[in-house]
Amino acid sequence: MPPPAYSAVKLEGRSAHERARKGEVLALAPRPMELRFVGEIEVGDDAIDATCAVSKGTYIRSLAEELGRRVGLPAHLGGLRRLACGSLDLGEAVPVLVSARLPDLAGAPPKFRLGLEGAGTREAMRTRLEAALRAPGEVLPFPVRRVVGAEADALTGLLHGRVVSADALPAVAPTLAEGHEAAARQALWFPDALVVVRLDGAEWRPEKVLHVAAPAAEADS
Repeated sequence: MPPPAYSAVKLEGRSAHERARKGEVLALAPRPMELRFVGEIEVGDDAIDATCAVSKGTYIRSLAEELGRRVGLPAHLGGLRRLACGSLDLGEAVPVLVSARLPDLAGAPPKFRLGLEGAGTREAMRTRLEAALRAPGEVLPFPVRRVVGAEADALTGLLHGRVVSADALPAVAPTLAEGHEAAARQALWFPDALVVVRLDGAEWRPEKVLHVAAPAAEADS
């Protein structure tokens, strides 16, 4: 199915939504999308609510429109709520922020203080936020390999935007990413940085570099 015009897909270096908002009529090429599960279906008079599990790169708006076409009725997406992404789950999210109005000052606009529900002091909020943080290498949707010692020295060029030959790293299972054909991806966790690499022909090409230290116990292993 083709992505919706109001999406972040790049066309000639510009996002589709930017061009669509300027009145351009876009014809986006179809992309593979995988619907893995549909459950908790509730049918109303003019709407259907459901919980879906889909692959990366799936556009629910396109799916809703396609379902309408197949049954011969106009359809569109009325609302979308993401419940999970990879190993991240909404049920483990930090409680919502709450606001409290500060005392008004003469001639000044009203001011508010944001805080975590149930955490009165800044120290309590900090503790709860730090406890909820997850290291990037623990939540990526593709394999993460820790590299240390001589291997890290040999691959350090990836941290500076250089490519390495395909045989320098073991191949990984194909994944689908928005804007790319099916390609092998993995992340290399150096002692002081995490780099995401993509197999591009005969080379591993760096895509993202995050300057985040690996856990000490793991980095030394």
